Formats: sequence, structure tokens, C-alpha cells
Amino acid sequence: MPYEPTEEQRVLFDDIEKLQAPRKSISRLADTDETLLSRAANGTRSMSYVEFKPVRKIVDDLLLLKERAAGVPIDWSDIRSIRRLLTDLREERLNPPAPLSERDAALLHSFSRGESLDELAAQAGLSREGLLDHVTHLLGQTSRLVEVKGDDSNA
Repeated sequence: MPYEPTEEQRVLFDDIEKLQAPRKSISRLADTDETLLSRAANGTRSMSYVEFKPVRKIVDDLLLLKERAAGVPIDWSDIRSIRRLLTDLREERLNPPAPLSERDAALLHSFSRGESLDELAAQAGLSREGLLDHVTHLLGQTSRLVEVKGDDSNA
């Protein structure tokens, strides 16, 4: 699909509004001019594809970070912290989490079926608290696997 400045920019600025992030922060994270974003937002100037692409990529990544934050407010003006999160996200894409072992998958299955925590802990050779910590870790790992496998648009 060819780049259509008017439509693509409208979608981009709708997404920026969803983020509730200041344009200044977006422009700093995308290494672009804040004036360019302001003019494109108010329709006095279209962004070229070369100008648009890095902003679109940053906004897509920020939307994913916001989704992962699950309602926890994000200070978009803390550029250093946001850049660190973006670096971690890119590293995760380059080195996605490994699939679960059969043993861990079976453990999650048993846990989700409501089997006795004490029995599961004994089978895994863990304390009850250790089992819950391990299950929490596995659930985090599986959610990352789903995100990475389902996120072909940013590959």
C-alpha cells in the first residue's frame, strides 16, 4: 500500500492522542523536529515518508509500552526512562523469549486446572511460595511470547 500522507498522518495523530503524550516527547524520541509534528498535526504541512516513518515506528512502540503498562500512568516526559524501555523492547524483538519447556507447560496447565498447590510444589521440588513465584515468571514469559509472536508489524 503506498504512503498516503493525509490518511496516514490522521491515523498517526489519532494514535498520539491515544497515548496522551506531548508532541515534544514524541519528537525527541523520534529524533525529529517538534515544529514538523505541530504543523503536520494542524494540517499546514504534510510529512514526507522519510519524516513520517521514524515517528510512526516510535508511536507504535509507545502504544505497546502503554498496553503493557496496563493502566499504570506513564510519564512520557521522562525521555531517559522511555528510551531505556524502548531499547529493552527492541532487544526483546531481536532475542525473543524461548518457548516453554514441556515440564513448565505441564505445570502451567495443572496450575490453571486448579490442582493442589502443595502437590504441584512437591512435584516441582519447590516450596509453595517458590511454586507461585515460578508460575508468575512463567505467566510473564508466556505473555511475552504471545506479544512477540503476534507482533509481525514491527519485525
